[in-house]
Amino acid sequence: MDARLIAGTIAAAGLLAGAPPALAALEQVHRVDVAAPAAREAARLSTDSADALMHGDYAQALALAERGVAEAPADPWPQYLRGAALTRLMRTDEAVVAFQRAEAQFTADDMWGRSVATYGRAHVLDASGRCAEAGAAYRDYAALVQPHDAALAEMALRYASYCKAPAAASPPARP
Repeated sequence: MDARLIAGTIAAAGLLAGAPPALAALEQVHRVDVAAPAAREAARLSTDSADALMHGDYAQALALAERGVAEAPADPWPQYLRGAALTRLMRTDEAVVAFQRAEAQFTADDMWGRSVATYGRAHVLDASGRCAEAGAAYRDYAALVQPHDAALAEMALRYASYCKAPAAASPPARP
């Protein structure tokens, strides 16, 4: 399977919805050596997981991503997709761990992969109102993209300032 298909499917799936626009300089396509059967199967599972996400079947997307992780544990895309599915299932802590694993697995020269995983982590923390953690993740993202696009880095820092923690529950009224 062509790695461009995987990356294109992931982008089309809206997994980067709300994300700053990807830059050509950061869009280094993730290369997968699909000569090995496990890598080929993980690539297929990644594409199927992204498709399930596009169709709103988050449980299926998660199951497929987890199978992809099992097939090719060193491939960051199934881990990234696992994080995206967990985000949609509102399982924030697990999503954060999946995005962190994907970040660590993308090679240093795969700036696009690392940036989308870092942004995924920031976004899920922001969406859950964990603003201090989201701010740190947005700063990580900004530091990563700064050398390529200062405006994009600045936008991420602004996003950090927009985070809103959930309102505290009001104490029950006394009779």
